[in-house]
Order: sequence, then structure tokens, then C-alpha cells
Amino acid sequence: MERRLWTAIILALIALFSPRDARGGNWRFGLEWGASPAVFSSGKYSFLTEDGYLIQRSENKWGLALNGELLSGIGWDFSDHWTTMLKTGYAGISKDIRIVPFLLETTYSFTGNDSGWALCLSGGAGLNEHFRGPVSYLGNLGAAYRIPLTSFLSMDLKAGLRAAWTRPPLYDGAARVPESDIRRNQFGVVGGKFTIAFHFAPSKKK
Repeated sequence: MERRLWTAIILALIALFSPRDARGGNWRFGLEWGASPAVFSSGKYSFLTEDGYLIQRSENKWGLALNGELLSGIGWDFSDHWTTMLKTGYAGISKDIRIVPFLLETTYSFTGNDSGWALCLSGGAGLNEHFRGPVSYLGNLGAAYRIPLTSFLSMDLKAGLRAAWTRPPLYDGAARVPESDIRRNQFGVVGGKFTIAFHFAPSKKK
């Protein structure tokens, strides 16, 4: 799984630094933070106990669970309307599940990259906060309204939907189940995403 993650990151870097539309040509640096409330979660698990019994569990839950995230990123304006950024940071998926994500985000601005409404699509994967364990996957779809603050600094107000898939740690009573005893471990979360992002484009500085 980790090999797939690093392969995805390398491919994202190749796409980011490959030849692009000359009408763009602006580096963009960003800082984003906010909340990602989960409203529905679903999980299916099966594992062997120390005594050799097979335990099977499943759950489907509706309910609000608030998570936060803090991301930084670097990107490029491919044209006057398209921007792609590579982001990483710290994000919560669900209760007691926090990861370091690596996301590739593409933004299409209806009125140009400096202001107005835009559509945002991002996806990627992440490792847990200790860079161990299984890989988690995230996807985001939303809209943003960009407000120019100066000629080179802007603020985005963003809202959308987020889905995440991971393999949480499983417990048999108070004891954590070893990975070798886990037969099935699937957990997904769907919810919203509400963030504020600041973008700095130094090539536009006057």
C-alpha cells in the first residue's frame, strides 16, 4: 500500500512540473484550514480472537462527528482558469483516526484565477500520524469563492463534500487485534468540508 502511495505522489509531481499552457505560468502557495464534519459512516470487520474464534461486525451510523484539518500546498496556474495544487498537512477522518494526507487538487475558476466562483476537485491518500499502518484514501468535491486581498494574495471560502476510506485499528476487548489476525477491515465516512484558504502568488506581486 505504501508503495502505491509514493507512486501516486511521484505521478502527481510529474504532472505538476510537466510543460503547461503558457497563458498560465504563476506559482501558487497556499495554506488552508477548517472543519470536515462527518455525517455518515459504515464499517465491516472480521478478525480472529486469541482463542481462534472468528468475530464479524458491521455498523452503519448517522450522526455528526466534527473533524479538523490543516493543509499547506504548492501549485501552478496552468491557464487563466485552471490551477493544480499538491497539498499535505494534518487531517482528521473520524474519531481517533488522524492522517497525514497527500492530495492533488484541481480548481476551475469561472471568472479567472484571481477572483470569483470556482469548482474544486481533489483526491489522494495518506498515512496515519506516525507514518505507519494502512493507507487511507480521500476525495473532495466542492465550490469556492475567491476574494482578492492584494495583487498577489487572495482568500478562498470553500464548501463541499468529502469521502474517506480507511482501515482503523480493531480491538478485542482492550487488546488490539494484530494485522495478521484481521480478515476484513473496511471503514468509510461521508460528510461535509468547510475551509478557508489563503493563496500567495509571488509572480503577481507588484
